[in-house]
Amino acid sequence: MLRDIGQESEAEQELDTIRETAQRVWGENHLYTLDIRYELARTWRVAGAHGRAEDELRDVLRRQVRVLGPRHPQTIATRYEIARVLEERSLWDQACREYHAVLELYLATCGPDHPQTKRAEEHHRRASLQAR
Repeated sequence: MLRDIGQESEAEQELDTIRETAQRVWGENHLYTLDIRYELARTWRVAGAHGRAEDELRDVLRRQVRVLGPRHPQTIATRYEIARVLEERSLWDQACREYHAVLELYLATCGPDHPQTKRAEEHHRRASLQAR
């Protein structure tokens, strides 16, 4: 993905075009539309547009919970991304709470040895130390 090689502006343009098409073809709540919006928000986070990324991610999360349920892997990934935004904004208490919720969901759905669980555990630990 363009974002992964430092081309956030180009990635944003491409994803925004795809998002518009997805919304027109599949609608606001379709899984593909939500996935594209998630990737667009991640691109904004990487580019440092944290407020914009958080707003988009929270809207995507509300829709995912309704469409996919709170324990769906993509819903959990969106919560994790929200926690990352909060962490990067140095909102440590909020980030810690969100990472904790993500960790609990990964423990319940993936188990303690899954890489996603371990990653969430490490981020929660780091945010907890900063929140003190």
